[in-house]
Amino acid sequence: MPVALQIALYAVLAVAVVADLIRRGRTARSRPPATQPAPEVVERLRGLLAAGRRIQAIKELRAATGMGLAAAKDYVDRLHAGEPR
Repeated sequence: MPVALQIALYAVLAVAVVADLIRRGRTARSRPPATQPAPEVVERLRGLLAAGRRIQAIKELRAATGMGLAAAKDYVDRLHAGEPR
Protein backbone atom coordinates (compact mmCIF):
# COMPACT_ATOMS: atom_id res chain seq x y z
CA MET A 1 0.00 0.00 0.00
CA PRO A 2 1.44 3.40 -0.92
CA VAL A 3 2.61 5.59 1.94
CA ALA A 4 0.33 8.46 0.92
CA LEU A 5 -2.71 6.17 1.17
CA GLN A 6 -1.64 4.96 4.62
CA ILE A 7 -1.27 8.55 5.82
CA ALA A 8 -4.70 9.42 4.44
CA LEU A 9 -6.29 6.44 6.19
CA TYR A 10 -4.68 7.37 9.53
CA ALA A 11 -5.89 10.95 9.12
CA VAL A 12 -9.45 9.78 8.47
CA LEU A 13 -9.30 7.51 11.50
CA ALA A 14 -8.00 10.32 13.72
CA VAL A 15 -10.76 12.66 12.56
CA ALA A 16 -13.37 9.98 13.27
CA VAL A 17 -12.07 9.45 16.80
CA VAL A 18 -12.00 13.17 17.56
CA ALA A 19 -15.49 13.62 16.11
CA ASP A 20 -16.79 10.80 18.30
CA LEU A 21 -15.25 12.36 21.42
CA ILE A 22 -16.75 15.73 20.57
CA ARG A 23 -20.13 14.15 19.88
CA ARG A 24 -20.05 12.54 23.31
CA GLY A 25 -19.19 15.89 24.85
CA ARG A 26 -15.93 14.94 26.52
CA THR A 27 -12.23 14.69 25.97
CA ALA A 28 -10.10 11.59 26.14
CA ARG A 29 -8.93 12.40 29.69
CA SER A 30 -12.16 13.66 31.19
CA ARG A 31 -13.48 12.34 34.50
CA PRO A 32 -16.90 12.63 36.01
CA PRO A 33 -17.21 15.71 38.21
CA ALA A 34 -16.07 15.22 41.80
CA THR A 35 -18.78 15.37 44.42
CA GLN A 36 -18.73 15.62 48.18
CA PRO A 37 -19.03 12.22 49.83
CA ALA A 38 -22.27 11.16 51.46
CA PRO A 39 -22.29 11.04 55.28
CA GLU A 40 -22.18 7.23 55.28
CA VAL A 41 -19.06 7.33 53.09
CA VAL A 42 -17.40 9.75 55.51
CA GLU A 43 -18.16 7.40 58.41
CA ARG A 44 -16.69 4.47 56.44
CA LEU A 45 -13.56 6.56 55.77
CA ARG A 46 -13.23 7.39 59.47
CA GLY A 47 -13.44 3.68 60.29
CA LEU A 48 -10.75 2.87 57.75
CA LEU A 49 -8.52 5.63 59.10
CA ALA A 50 -9.01 4.40 62.67
CA ALA A 51 -7.90 0.96 61.49
CA GLY A 52 -4.79 2.44 59.83
CA ARG A 53 -6.04 1.78 56.27
CA ARG A 54 -5.38 5.20 54.75
CA ILE A 55 -4.77 3.98 51.20
CA GLN A 56 -8.01 1.98 51.21
CA ALA A 57 -9.84 5.10 52.43
CA ILE A 58 -8.44 7.09 49.49
CA LYS A 59 -9.49 4.36 47.05
CA GLU A 60 -13.02 4.20 48.44
CA LEU A 61 -13.38 7.99 48.39
CA ARG A 62 -12.30 8.11 44.75
CA ALA A 63 -14.74 5.35 43.82
CA ALA A 64 -17.62 7.06 45.65
CA THR A 65 -17.04 10.61 44.39
CA GLY A 66 -14.98 10.54 41.21
CA MET A 67 -12.29 12.69 42.85
CA GLY A 68 -8.80 12.69 41.44
CA LEU A 69 -5.96 11.12 43.39
CA ALA A 70 -4.51 14.36 44.78
CA ALA A 71 -7.90 15.74 45.86
CA ALA A 72 -8.87 12.45 47.52
CA LYS A 73 -5.54 12.25 49.35
CA ASP A 74 -5.92 15.82 50.61
CA TYR A 75 -9.48 15.14 51.74
CA VAL A 76 -8.50 11.96 53.62
CA ASP A 77 -5.51 13.72 55.22
CA ARG A 78 -7.75 16.57 56.41
CA LEU A 79 -10.34 14.09 57.68
CA HIS A 80 -7.63 12.20 59.56
CA ALA A 81 -6.30 15.42 61.09
CA GLY A 82 -9.81 16.39 62.18
CA GLU A 83 -9.84 19.54 60.08
CA PRO A 84 -13.12 20.78 58.64
CA ARG A 85 -13.77 19.84 55.05
